[in-house]
Amino acid sequence: MNSNNNNYNQSPTALTPAFVNKIASMCYGSYYINNVGEDTFYKHIPEALSPIYKQAVLWHQWSSSGFVPTFHEGRNGIIQTNIGVCLTDTISRILGGRIFCRSTNSQLKDIVNQANLDNVVNQAISYAVKDGTAMVKADVDESGNITFNAYPLNRFIASAVDAKGNVRKARFFIDVFQSEREGTYWLVEKRTPKTVKYYITKDDGTNKPKHVSYLDLGEKGKRWIDSYEGIKLDEELPLPFEDAGCYLLKVRNLAYNPMSPYGESFLQPVLNDLYEYEYAESGKIVDMYTGRARIMVSQQYANQGSGVSGLDSFMYLVAPDNSIDSAKPTSVQFDYRTDEHIKMKEEILETMAAKIGISGVSLATFLKSQGVKTATEVNAETDLTASFASGVRRTFIIPFINKLINTLIAFYHLPLADYTISLPTSGFSSSAVRNSQAIALYQAGLASIEQALRIIYPDADASSIKEMADAIKSERSEVLI
Repeated sequence: MNSNNNNYNQSPTALTPAFVNKIASMCYGSYYINNVGEDTFYKHIPEALSPIYKQAVLWHQWSSSGFVPTFHEGRNGIIQTNIGVCLTDTISRILGGRIFCRSTNSQLKDIVNQANLDNVVNQAISYAVKDGTAMVKADVDESGNITFNAYPLNRFIASAVDAKGNVRKARFFIDVFQSEREGTYWLVEKRTPKTVKYYITKDDGTNKPKHVSYLDLGEKGKRWIDSYEGIKLDEELPLPFEDAGCYLLKVRNLAYNPMSPYGESFLQPVLNDLYEYEYAESGKIVDMYTGRARIMVSQQYANQGSGVSGLDSFMYLVAPDNSIDSAKPTSVQFDYRTDEHIKMKEEILETMAAKIGISGVSLATFLKSQGVKTATEVNAETDLTASFASGVRRTFIIPFINKLINTLIAFYHLPLADYTISLPTSGFSSSAVRNSQAIALYQAGLASIEQALRIIYPDADASSIKEMADAIKSERSEVLI
């Protein structure tokens, strides 16, 4: 160990719990910076919907930043791993993907692609997985075409929904303006069937925001509203839709009310496991910290100079000694418990996957705690994830996409045509496994070229499969000639 005290003035204390708490405070600040006006937003919520929205606050914290103030803000410096973000992103990828619209009406296919449904639906799925419920709103752009936009739960209120899940009345919180001098303003869009209205609310410190006119805004507030060209405040304007142009999406029923149009976050059943994972990660860091970097040195040495004496007690354990020359530094636990930490964290991940209904491999492909799996076990886990995705898509996502497509058909006055919607399934299984199965079946004479290609490319349409099969047959005939 270098006895030059100046070398210790920079880094060793950077790993202290105090520094970890500073990082947590920074994350805490970042969370609230990214959620300006949240307090005002929740004042708009009707009393009947308050329990649903308030239970989503915690899930939204996990999904938006991975930071929960009640857990990570404490003085113990619990590490923030963002595991909740990774979990919801993984589920969103399993459930979503490219939308395949198969129809004899080529115009419908073009309009579906033009409306960019892939991005909008996948964004809505991501919001619904994280917060339990999402909303997509239809608008008409300057060119006269429909555009769709997805909103998370903390940016809309669906206050009237019928038994079929159709939204009869909704409010969208388009933008927020916060000024220390003027307060917090929200630009709100109110939707009802065939009508839309824009207005401004202001948080004046009471329990309910006050409706204000443009003239009541301060100078900065007026400049903020003026930046929205074409918006007419406090006037009911016609909507070019038969309904309100609003479509709710949930991907999981509320546990205490399955018939509710609102859903439940996929983080809800694994919240305790998320806490446990964060704590396990923090324990690993402490173990590495005290095991890899902790050294017993003599008291005489440790008291030399202001630099060394300021080292954190976690970094150095001071052992009383009279002479540094006659005492030899003693190592303490240099080999930390690597395997135990890996096993503990992977078992938590396996538990979370089981509670959600997907395989552990789908959640984290690197899991090693259960050893090398056989081909049968891999296929079983793949089937589990595929079954999970199929059920959610069939029950929630496909009907939701159908509503968006029917809105396109009605708006563009397209002739009614049969169509089918499907989402990709190739991500549920290993491509190497699919390829080997297809080759084995073909070589055994149990599958044709077309059937083998369909196994290899499960998301390709019939025309693409036929083209590939024809090309293969043509090349083989040329070789034989």
